[in-house]
Amino acid sequence: MEVVSNIALISINETLVVQVISFLIFLFIAKKFIFTPLQDSMGERDSQIKGAQNDIAQVKQEMDAMAAELAKHEADAKSKALSLKNELEDEGKKEALDIVNAARKDIEGLRAEAAAHVDDQIAQARQFFQAESEALSISIMESMLGRKVS
Repeated sequence: MEVVSNIALISINETLVVQVISFLIFLFIAKKFIFTPLQDSMGERDSQIKGAQNDIAQVKQEMDAMAAELAKHEADAKSKALSLKNELEDEGKKEALDIVNAARKDIEGLRAEAAAHVDDQIAQARQFFQAESEALSISIMESMLGRKVS
């Protein structure tokens, strides 16, 4: 071996050629076993992400359609409930009116019975007081006249 007296940063000799060949072999192996599988997996990941985004968009459209359908069903249910409520209110008012009319008829019947009973009591009281007043007037006349009146 020969001792080189000048100090150079790069010297072109047979080691440089071996290093370049080793570097090229390393690049070939790295490309074959590292970069190509990595690029393939990145491509698969990108396609999976795009597929997931498409699925998300489709599900969002389905969800919006279901929300619109749900809102339609809700509006239909509200309108049916409102009409049913109005029908029930009308039926309730009719039944209440029927009950009030029946109560009025019962009250009129009871009032007529009470009036008949009062009239009967008044007639009995008149007969009683007429008989009493006649007896009292005869008694007063007898005491005033001092004799019996027939």
